[in-house]
Amino acid sequence: MSFEVRCPACHRVETWDAEPEPHRVEVRLEGGSRRPIDPLPLAAWTTLAGTLRSPRQQAFGPCPACGQPLVAHTTEVAPRAYRLELEGPHLDFDAERFTGPEGEMTPEEARRFVRQHLPPGEAGGTRLAFASVAAGFALLIATCWLFALAFFVFFVFYGAATGQVFDMRW
Repeated sequence: MSFEVRCPACHRVETWDAEPEPHRVEVRLEGGSRRPIDPLPLAAWTTLAGTLRSPRQQAFGPCPACGQPLVAHTTEVAPRAYRLELEGPHLDFDAERFTGPEGEMTPEEARRFVRQHLPPGEAGGTRLAFASVAAGFALLIATCWLFALAFFVFFVFYGAATGQVFDMRW
């Protein structure tokens, strides 16, 4: 039996064979050029926590192109463990739980643990800054467009009311 694994971060697609254990058969889409917006450990936590919420998704180890977890939509094959390497300690994930230095953790405790141990400079605040600037530009463009539309409508109705727009006598 073969099944497809995908990397949600870089969009790599591989077909794995399940006999005797999962191993790569074919790389169908290379991937690797796209990176997640969040810091890499936090993006990996998001993917792994998503596999806990979905009964049909399972993690199958790191992507060879970007290091994020590969995910498959199958329950017929046993998933592989994934290790989140952080500054100092690490966080292990198997199919059902996160395990840190102090033992088993809930997904929310694991998220806090990952955020606390991110490398310096990877706070993840760039998404908010980019979204703020993009929203500001979009608001500026929309305001200018609405002002131009209102000016045009006013000009046409004012000219029509005074008879100056449609009077083509020169």
